[in-house]
Amino acid sequence: MRILGISFISLIVLALLAVTVWFSTREVLTFLAAQEVKDSLNQLVSLSRTTSNYTTECKQKGVPQGTVPIEKLQLRFTSATEYVTEALCSGFPLEPVQISQKTLPMFVKKISGSSGVILGDQASYVLFDVLGRKSSIGIEKQAIFTSLYRPVVNMGISPVSTCEGYGYQCCEAETQQPAGQKNEQVTDCPRTCAERCVDLPVVLSFASDPFVDPQSRSVAIQSDDSVTFSYVVAPGQEKKLSVLLEYGDGTQDKFTTTTAQSSHVYSCKTKSCAYKARVSVVDAQGLKSVDTAITTLSVLVNQ
Repeated sequence: MRILGISFISLIVLALLAVTVWFSTREVLTFLAAQEVKDSLNQLVSLSRTTSNYTTECKQKGVPQGTVPIEKLQLRFTSATEYVTEALCSGFPLEPVQISQKTLPMFVKKISGSSGVILGDQASYVLFDVLGRKSSIGIEKQAIFTSLYRPVVNMGISPVSTCEGYGYQCCEAETQQPAGQKNEQVTDCPRTCAERCVDLPVVLSFASDPFVDPQSRSVAIQSDDSVTFSYVVAPGQEKKLSVLLEYGDGTQDKFTTTTAQSSHVYSCKTKSCAYKARVSVVDAQGLKSVDTAITTLSVLVNQ
């Protein structure tokens, strides 16, 4: 019993020690992250008073005479853990002059929503997550503010950056659908940048027998002959799906499997007829496949 008691006490001591180490590590990382970003912002404040080096670089870009060469200074995130400090030249907002490049400490990530901090009078903040602890740092009226315990709600203005710089994702146009908060002001994927991406059902293959010509995506037959179609699809978020095979002559068939074959007889009462066969997929959530070059093929019927 005495041994069991000692073991139990030891476990409690170890648990308390682990919790203490966890919270201590979190506090240290939070402080280091805030200090690193604060130092970078202080560097920008100092540069705002004397920017001769970057003024020259801006003039080399072709800034018009009589215009202030440097429009603004900013700290811009390129991912959840990496950021750069930059000078934006007047008339060249998407071609900044890089001042420095930094990486946040381990286990520290920027929270999505803001892409960084712009030096100026307007409020501009970023939020961080450090092992569950949220903190904020930003600038307003040239003054730097930090909050280790109460993150700001309104993060104000932020630099134009990549989708990942805002903490969002670039969704694949043919296989994913943007979901959640979207951002069309990014430099890399304005149409598909969102908080998360939802997988769509995808048509992987749509073929025929007789074989379809790979260049024209067409197959030629005689009237009253049949064409055997086959498809392969991949489900998206939902495994249940409905596949619609339209033959192009007003008839269609539905399937619920990821692969199938179907034969259809085509008739033509004139010298020649052209039909457009198409396969599409919709899952249980109503998400539809995207039409691509392989989702349709032409059937040319001759008398």
